Amino acid sequence: MHYGLFFDAEAVAKSHQDPADEQLSAALGYLTAQPGTILREVTVHQTDEELSQQITRPELTPIGQALVDATAYRFLEDAQAGARAVEALRNGLGFAEQDDPLLAIWALVSASQIAEMAREHPDFADFQDEWLAAYRGELMDLLQPQTGHVVHIWQMTLRIVAGIVLEDETLFNEGVAQFKRMIDEEVHAEGYLKFIAKNKDGNSFMYQLLGVAALSLAAEAATHAGERLWQYEQRGVSLTTAVAYIVYYYFFPDKWRWEEGDKLPTAEDVRQAFAQYGAFVAIAEYRKQPRFASDLLDEMAPIFSELGGLTSLTHHGHAAAEPKKKFLGLF
Repeated sequence: MHYGLFFDAEAVAKSHQDPADEQLSAALGYLTAQPGTILREVTVHQTDEELSQQITRPELTPIGQALVDATAYRFLEDAQAGARAVEALRNGLGFAEQDDPLLAIWALVSASQIAEMAREHPDFADFQDEWLAAYRGELMDLLQPQTGHVVHIWQMTLRIVAGIVLEDETLFNEGVAQFKRMIDEEVHAEGYLKFIAKNKDGNSFMYQLLGVAALSLAAEAATHAGERLWQYEQRGVSLTTAVAYIVYYYFFPDKWRWEEGDKLPTAEDVRQAFAQYGAFVAIAEYRKQPRFASDLLDEMAPIFSELGGLTSLTHHGHAAAEPKKKFLGLF
């Protein structure tokens, strides 16, 4: 099913059911607001202080604007916004050469989400076959062996996402198998990704955040394709374990154990990192309600990232609970 990559038609229906909800109203407003528009006023907790802050609609990059336009096409039935998103794809959005493989992967993941949201727009039909062929070419380049744990994790996400876009079951299944190996081998029982314990370059917090973001988007895309990776666990360790670990440090950055001295992330560093890359938190709250995720969203929603989109809108509320497994089929 091609609809939204990380959400479905049910999310669109839910978005119009509770107009009085402050976070949902602000997320809907995000789609049409001008840069600088105040969306919400919140109380932010930093160390021992409570600060009043305004959340405003930021200026967006071309990829960010195309994501918002495609989202408006789905949630507001705005055909003109959809046409703008399609035109961005026609102009090669997400295909530009990048020296950094991680940035190139992120751009293609974002282009994937835009294409899935705008797939039914009539303007896309004119060049969709050519676009998919070009997309496959970009993909093959980006899936070549790369160094670095974070790039490796995002290649897994790209395999799952691209498997959906291209309807390539082999590629999708490779990504799913890689995801499960990462949960089995890389997520410590406490929640940290094991490779950050060996990191010595002062970026361990960002590596954990970006790794968890990749795993979360992979799990969500796979779930909508029928593979419920949010439910996958090994000896009680799951993606939710890793999400809860990183979200905790939004509120307690001084307790981050993997850096010392001037390499320790500050409260402002952490807030900016979540503002830029933290859209996955709304997805995790929707799926699993990890500890502190709701509190983070209270302070930051509506949350938007080029990695996942406007998840305060697409993942409002909570998903229906998964049925519990029966023990030996007896009860």
